Amino acid sequence: MTRQVGTVAKWLNRKGIGFITPQAPQADDATGDYLVHYSNIKQGSSNGDKGRSFKSLAEGSLVEFETAVDPKNADKMIAINVTAVGGGDCERQSKTFGRRNFSGEAH
Repeated sequence: MTRQVGTVAKWLNRKGIGFITPQAPQADDATGDYLVHYSNIKQGSSNGDKGRSFKSLAEGSLVEFETAVDPKNADKMIAINVTAVGGGDCERQSKTFGRRNFSGEAH
């Protein structure tokens, strides 16, 4: 499979999904963005947890990925085997993203 490079456009922690905008849009996906599920993200390989911890993507980070047919919709493609550029672990979304402090203000 051919690997593509793209930017994480959006990450939804509660759903464990996000969207990647490829640098060079492919003919196989008319929308331009690819859905990615947390199970297709490479993270945690360096700390020995073998990928079992919570996975997320930092919005705006560059990633490499392959595409496959969406098992829920054969007319769409999804991102799989998502890694950092060069094959390393993907950058995680900041743990403070969207959290509020005790005064109710966003961090």
